[in-house]
Amino acid sequence: MAKAHRSLGILDGISRKLPNLLMLVNTISLQEAKSSSEIENIFTSDDILKELLNDLLIFLNNDEKYNIDPLLKMAIGHYQFEAIHPFPDGNGRTGRILNTLILMNKGLLSHPILYLSKYIINNKDGYYHHLNRVSSRGDWKRWLLYMLTAVDETANYTVMKIEEITQQFEATRTHIEKHFPNLDYAVIEAIFTQPYIKAIHLVNEKIKSRNTARKYLDQLCNIQVLELKHIGNENVYINNDLVRILEST
Repeated sequence: MAKAHRSLGILDGISRKLPNLLMLVNTISLQEAKSSSEIENIFTSDDILKELLNDLLIFLNNDEKYNIDPLLKMAIGHYQFEAIHPFPDGNGRTGRILNTLILMNKGLLSHPILYLSKYIINNKDGYYHHLNRVSSRGDWKRWLLYMLTAVDETANYTVMKIEEITQQFEATRTHIEKHFPNLDYAVIEAIFTQPYIKAIHLVNEKIKSRNTARKYLDQLCNIQVLELKHIGNENVYINNDLVRILEST
């Protein structure tokens, strides 16, 4: 458990060094959305749904009555939520987002940047096995160890991704400034907030007008920072370096 806490602390600390946290929040959450679609739910709903959810909320929020380590509370809460199965669809995805929100609520994370779906996909058999062992045999120990390992390894993986994104951001910024020394820094940040961008994104963020935004994005294509793709009637600009980082294991 100490190892998982230490890894979370390192992750939370290094995330604060990013020039724009959206660089991480948006890109990591996109990975979560992709990963979550590959995981199925295994439990059915219950007639006493409201009572069960209320009990779960009390367990999660009443730290005086249930004074246990936040990581253990997260793991127990995740099992309970999946067992309650309150929705017809999307329970697994919601449960994994709940993990992150619990860690933020308990002060272990400052921002929603830890998503466990990748680990669970890579260890899917163990996930279902340990969930079922809790239900059938009350075997909490192996389930808790599984979730602590998931937190530890996912935190370390996310730290690695932060470092890769930060290094690529600096390399890209240096490359852009050689060609366009007066380019607004906010534009450089914007192309790292998600793997693709459109001119309207810069307009909505009040960075540039539509025509100026399109001109800047086209210029970044000319120096191979972005790649222009025509999707329907829209021009979409792809940050292939960021895509490469997010898709690599």
